[in-house]
Amino acid sequence: MKRFDKYEKYGAYHWNAYQNNIEYRKHVDTIKKFFSTQKKGSLLDVGCGDGFISHVLGEMGFTVLGIDTDITAIRLAKSKTVMATFEISKIENIKDKIDYILISNVIEHVADDKGMLLCASKLANRGTLISTITSDAGLPPDPYNEREYTDKSFSDLMTLVFKDIMIFSIDPMIYVWGKGCNQNGKVG
Repeated sequence: MKRFDKYEKYGAYHWNAYQNNIEYRKHVDTIKKFFSTQKKGSLLDVGCGDGFISHVLGEMGFTVLGIDTDITAIRLAKSKTVMATFEISKIENIKDKIDYILISNVIEHVADDKGMLLCASKLANRGTLISTITSDAGLPPDPYNEREYTDKSFSDLMTLVFKDIMIFSIDPMIYVWGKGCNQNGKVG
């Protein structure tokens, strides 16, 4: 996995980005709008970073656990909000079922994308929302990414893992709502 030092360099930058970056605001508002249509429940925010989206979802009435492997990010999240609980962890370490899972702009940063999604497909009772920016958006590659997806490779991966998927796009992001585990839990 590539060294992810954004939080050491920039601090809790998502908190300011929501006010100052129209693309990030659009992304967070899309997540808010999506989850506003769902029944409240427990939510796991995988790769929660500095906790901004966890905070927003907590304010909406979800019981949020934010996890990240970056100790600086978790420290920042804990200092910024009490609307969610935060732990240094990976999805593979979560054992209890949860209503919803959010994997927002994280999948492209992990070495085992299929493994992460397989865990999500088994843990989420109601569904998993995954988002990324694909190379089809025409943006330069992110040096922090393990891989770049095309729209097709991203949707193919989701179809491989989840039993049911719904794909929607709000430029430059692509979102997938996945439910159930495909292939009896085996990912090829």
